[in-house]
Amino acid sequence: MKRILLLSYYDLPSYLKTCFLYLSIFPEDHQISRDRLTRRWICEGFIQVKGQTSPLAENQPSLLELGDAYFNELVNRNMIMPINIHSGRVGACCVHDIMLDLICELSSEENFVTVLDFIKGDTPLEKKFRRLSLQKGMTDPTTTRMATTSMSQVRSFTAFSPSVSKIPSISRFQVLRVLDLEGCDLQKIPGIDLSHVEKLLHLRYLGLRGTKVGKLPMEIGKLRFLQTLDLQLTNSKELPSSVVQLRHLMCLILDFDMPLPKGFSNMTCLEQLMGHNMGFVSEETAKELGHLSRLRELAFRFDSDIGEGVDDDEDTKALIGSLAKLYKLESLEISSPKYWFDNVLMDWVPSQNLQRLRLYGKFRRLPTWICSSSLPLLSYLDLNAMEVRFRDIQILGMLPALRYVTLISVLSKGRNLVEKLVLSFGAFPSAKVCLFHKLILVHPTFQPGAMPMVQRLRFGLRVNDIISPDFNLSIQNLPSLQQLRIDLLDYEIKHEDYSQAMDVLRCVAEGHPKNPTLRADKFI
Repeated sequence: MKRILLLSYYDLPSYLKTCFLYLSIFPEDHQISRDRLTRRWICEGFIQVKGQTSPLAENQPSLLELGDAYFNELVNRNMIMPINIHSGRVGACCVHDIMLDLICELSSEENFVTVLDFIKGDTPLEKKFRRLSLQKGMTDPTTTRMATTSMSQVRSFTAFSPSVSKIPSISRFQVLRVLDLEGCDLQKIPGIDLSHVEKLLHLRYLGLRGTKVGKLPMEIGKLRFLQTLDLQLTNSKELPSSVVQLRHLMCLILDFDMPLPKGFSNMTCLEQLMGHNMGFVSEETAKELGHLSRLRELAFRFDSDIGEGVDDDEDTKALIGSLAKLYKLESLEISSPKYWFDNVLMDWVPSQNLQRLRLYGKFRRLPTWICSSSLPLLSYLDLNAMEVRFRDIQILGMLPALRYVTLISVLSKGRNLVEKLVLSFGAFPSAKVCLFHKLILVHPTFQPGAMPMVQRLRFGLRVNDIISPDFNLSIQNLPSLQQLRIDLLDYEIKHEDYSQAMDVLRCVAEGHPKNPTLRADKFI
């Protein structure tokens, strides 16, 4: 087995060998976040753009895109196991135990990564560390010896929660490029002083997610080479104003209620920006957003009390104008559950590069810019619309790249009934998941060639329609269907009618060549 695995490893191109060995940093059975891993690869310098002439060149893939490509190649070669797959995208991976043993052996031989873990046996401390990973703990003698071991050559330091009490003083590191303490509760370790982070002038990755550290280093802006800053779940309410000096920052993940400071438009290298209540609802901050022209992924939230301010015409125009300038935007998520998006986004002209769109708010109707000419690359769509028409579903069906769609409506008596919907050949050509939540289709027809790839399908039906003699669901024309979920609507429904409807639906599912699983729930 080891020989076969070695052949697979030696068959990797050189750029993937380095990325693959890097997985030895993570403990056995650990779920490795795709984003965390690819960002770290970038900050370690493992990913380079071939023939790059300028970091601002237009027609070249970004480092983040290359990182995703490297990750996908390792998945396709079966070197890592994909997990947390949502809407077709792999969110994380894990490494088989036998494969991880091989990686750790090769990594140790090359002094690529040093793992201190009493489960596997402590590593001799005479050699110089390049990349250090504290995993499940250490024996007392090793802990004592590590206290006097030089950390001057360590380029990467990672600690996992079981080893949090063994984290050495940050001041002992001098040339650190990666500092990742994700998941380590630093509230329990008062001896950890993050103020020393300001002196790590070579730092490119600072991962503090889940550390509950509270106060952040005020002079974090001194880290002028920093590329990734992850502050989610740090219990920090204030982002140091010096952060706007981070001109090389590519990925910024903020904690809840952490507004961006004035001048954040200086961070023009940002490609990923995610946070909650970042302050985009004021005219000034909304205008600054438009200067981040390299943004590819943007996610933010505003709560109802803040969202009410967006009704102001100037604020609205500023936000729409800034979003329109983000021509490289590939993923947009805006969340405001109680707010009407019609006032803000109805007149928006989206980037034609947009691939993923999630809007957690309310539209009265589907925006007119959701169409194949405006969104030719859109593969993921999730939004709420109070009123859905026959034509709206047909328009969604013409989006050529759409793979996942969730359209949530409002289910009420006499409302959102789509009469005699006919999906003809070529409708939803790429869709694998279509979830029309709280939307009633009256006598829908799926013609041959419609939804050829759909695996999961959800929509609503009226019980009286199901038990009528002329009911014909025609799902046999959906060759890839695996899961069918029906929302059953009828007011004052009789138990015997419900039972009869369930029998009809079961017969329909059993008559499909793939016998898809069926779930039907009452909505009354």
